[in-house]
Amino acid sequence: MPTGYEPSLLRFQKTRNAGVFGCEERAVYSSSVFEVAPGVKTLKVDSDLSAVMGGEFWTSLNTWVFLKVWDRVIDDATYADYAWTVKVDPDAVFFPERLRDSLVRHGEMEEPGGVYINNCRYGLHGPIEVFSANAVRAFAKGRSGCVERIDHGCDGGPCEWGEDLFLDECMEKVLHIRRDDIMDLMIETACDPPGGKVDCKNHSAAVYHPFKSVEAWAGCLAEASR
Repeated sequence: MPTGYEPSLLRFQKTRNAGVFGCEERAVYSSSVFEVAPGVKTLKVDSDLSAVMGGEFWTSLNTWVFLKVWDRVIDDATYADYAWTVKVDPDAVFFPERLRDSLVRHGEMEEPGGVYINNCRYGLHGPIEVFSANAVRAFAKGRSGCVERIDHGCDGGPCEWGEDLFLDECMEKVLHIRRDDIMDLMIETACDPPGGKVDCKNHSAAVYHPFKSVEAWAGCLAEASR
């Protein structure tokens, strides 16, 4: 979002070369073009990024927003130069090197139809989403079928889904992309964190979520780095 807490989080991350700024390539998407951090301009998507709350789990029904982001990702095609594409929320404390290690430990996963990672016992959760290059290619070709599912797939009417549930349903059940579990990838409030809270002193994870102020984000980064 161009307003609110997210730009300040990204500015801080850039100063520490942390989060997505520790990746081999990165892009920041917004509803307008602005310098979110020194030397980093956002890429514009065709959306005002607004979403209503609702559905069974009272979450942000933001599928249509993220479809616009995916349109831009697919059009730019930078993903094709890399083995993995990762979507990360600004309020997620993200360690790219731990994700790399986790993917290596999990084994050689790419296949012609692609692979994506499930990160929660309740299904894919959106603070971090990890897709192989072939999974993105399959989504680029077949996402219209997934849009048909969200339009008519719930008792013949539209499904009130957030973007993470949409992608999980789309990739596994419509596109039949292989879904691999890495359950220690993320420690998140909404996914039964150990001890009932997100503890950044637990060094097993690549992502900790949510931390919506610079002070909280920096504190988690420091604790998780020790």
